[in-house]
Amino acid sequence: MKNKKKFSGVDREWIDSLIHLFENIFELDFVTLTYDIDYFNSLDSAHTNIIDDVKNVGSCMKSYRMIYLNEKILSGSPRSETIRTLLHEFGHIKHGNDESRVLKFERRYMP
Repeated sequence: MKNKKKFSGVDREWIDSLIHLFENIFELDFVTLTYDIDYFNSLDSAHTNIIDDVKNVGSCMKSYRMIYLNEKILSGSPRSETIRTLLHEFGHIKHGNDESRVLKFERRYMP
């Protein structure tokens, strides 16, 4: 049986507000959010970054400025985990796959 955990409407509104706030703070225009892993994976036509919804809390595709959040995991987690995941993915949009710069970016805003 599939896990049917989802963010509430209030949670989704809160996350959308964070996205817009982060866009302004980090000077990034038009970052898109999806909760649909199949759609997210379909954008990777080369299938080089296919993720699953069992262990990945989030991911992003810099070229699309798209962030995926795994609501099956994050909806049952503290909100700080959602914030940290968003910060991490915004770090990838700003710094690509340079993990050391991404982690430095993340820790700067959420030690």
